[in-house]
Amino acid sequence: MKTKSGKKVPAAALLLILGLILVIFRNAAPEFILRIVAAGLMVVAAAGIFLAVRDKEARKSTRIGRVLLQGLLIALGIAILVKTSFFASFFKYVLGGIMIFFGLKDMIPAIKNKLGLLKILLGLLAIILGVVLFFIPAQALTLLSGLALIYCGAVSVFGGKKPAQDRNKS
Repeated sequence: MKTKSGKKVPAAALLLILGLILVIFRNAAPEFILRIVAAGLMVVAAAGIFLAVRDKEARKSTRIGRVLLQGLLIALGIAILVKTSFFASFFKYVLGGIMIFFGLKDMIPAIKNKLGLLKILLGLLAIILGVVLFFIPAQALTLLSGLALIYCGAVSVFGGKKPAQDRNKS
């Protein structure tokens, strides 16, 4: 049986790679960065479609929903490639909001389920990074975007199982 964390590894690896590219090319123009992010988004969405179609254990309605969501992500990637300058004007706000959302999504269950100080600190780090993205100048956006993607990819890969899941298996 496939685990959910096993399905996240290709997307998380892509996030790590994109993050490293952004850190290495931190002096690049925001339009260049958006093109890289759009390409990565489309690759992750295409992999998501492949995994949704291949997942025979899920209900048909669930698979259709996943495919539609991934199709929307591909459409967003194409829109970013076509209208890069439009998306460049508010990219840092979107990325900051996403970081805050994922930080809260990780931190709140960690506090409720007492999953450990590390998970709480990682969630708090994502929230702080998201807030910082709102106020940074455009020159630092590439570096912080890369760090944000590396963070998201690392948490997805190394997040591990929840202790409650381990207890239920015994």
